[in-house]
Amino acid sequence: MNCKNTVQRQIVLDELQSICSHPTAQQLHWMISRRHPSIGLATVYRALDFLEKTGKIQKLQTKKRVTRYDGNSTPHAHIFCKKCGEVFDIFDVKSVKIESKSLEKSGFSIDSERIELHGICKKCSNSKKPISSQKKRNFFRKIVEKIQK
Repeated sequence: MNCKNTVQRQIVLDELQSICSHPTAQQLHWMISRRHPSIGLATVYRALDFLEKTGKIQKLQTKKRVTRYDGNSTPHAHIFCKKCGEVFDIFDVKSVKIESKSLEKSGFSIDSERIELHGICKKCSNSKKPISSQKKRNFFRKIVEKIQK
């Protein structure tokens, strides 16, 4: 693997770290292409793969098999909404403590942990019907436009 940090990788990292949401590769490409139209979707995918393997970003897999990315690599938990698919950060979750006897019995040596919670977000709890994909895309675009202003 090429370990050099290219200009394209840095652009992808900077964009991902500048937002609080957890975009898909396609959403991130859309945000980047507004300022850097020469960066293609394949380049974004390769950059995300490199950045995840080097520990600079986190790759999140939703239950609906949608891959999202988090520019914040510091330890924190995530909560996934089962209705709309949004992912939220939770920074005040304490580490999960497992008794050492359980680990000895399992034969595992733990080198990392990830805490994921699943439920229904407040917006979906208050909504009678699920949010359509088009409404989610429009909502996401409005947020991106506000961030970029």
